[in-house]
Amino acid sequence: MSVLGIIIIAAIVIVFCSQLMTKRGNFGKSFGKPEDKKSSDEELMNEYERIKLKHEMARLHREKADLALRNDDIETAIKEYTEVLKVDPMNVSAKFGVASIKQYQSALVNMSKGDFETAEMEFSRILEITPDWPQAKYGLESAVTSQKVGNMLLSKNFDLAITECKAFLEKYPKTTGILGSLAIAYMMKKEYDEAEKCFHIMLESSKGDHIMVNLIFEQYGQFFKMKYRNDPDQYNKAINDLLYKKAQYLIK
Repeated sequence: MSVLGIIIIAAIVIVFCSQLMTKRGNFGKSFGKPEDKKSSDEELMNEYERIKLKHEMARLHREKADLALRNDDIETAIKEYTEVLKVDPMNVSAKFGVASIKQYQSALVNMSKGDFETAEMEFSRILEITPDWPQAKYGLESAVTSQKVGNMLLSKNFDLAITECKAFLEKYPKTTGILGSLAIAYMMKKEYDEAEKCFHIMLESSKGDHIMVNLIFEQYGQFFKMKYRNDPDQYNKAINDLLYKKAQYLIK
């Protein structure tokens, strides 16, 4: 073989070896060193632990919120659901919980306005989301019964209204709204002693709630106006006694 041939073959071998070494170098870079892989695994494990801890914290706060809701502790429930959403902003249970509380508060406002139909719809929606909430179940039953009794009073079915109220009060003995309806039914039948018993129960169950106590005494005054409409002296005496009793309740 000529010298030129030997030189050409040598050059080819050098180029081939150079390319081979380059490929091996790239191969090493692409897979990294063992130390790099170990570091990456540790980072993944740390991230997994952080995610696991986040979900555990969210779960604990959610359980506290659910318990508070079942115990009708609205303030604590809102606080705990808010903590869940701080940790996990996309937590569906917490979002539903907050939505249920807002709906519940709206339903209570409608109950106080006498809009029982709207309140009934709101309580029903709440129970679709949180079926185990006792206060929402009570609210729904109260709204339904209030509607029925109101219609009975308007149509002068006083005996039927009394029966309906008593059936509800066997389950929920101190429900002020239903007691008020029962008192009205007795008043319309001129069974004043029974009506007055209802007012006493309402006042006893509303101690400390000055707004409710004032509302009950307003109804109480209307009761005496009806009871003593033909006896002004007795009416004035009853009103004076009522004002004294009202002052006693409000300072307790």
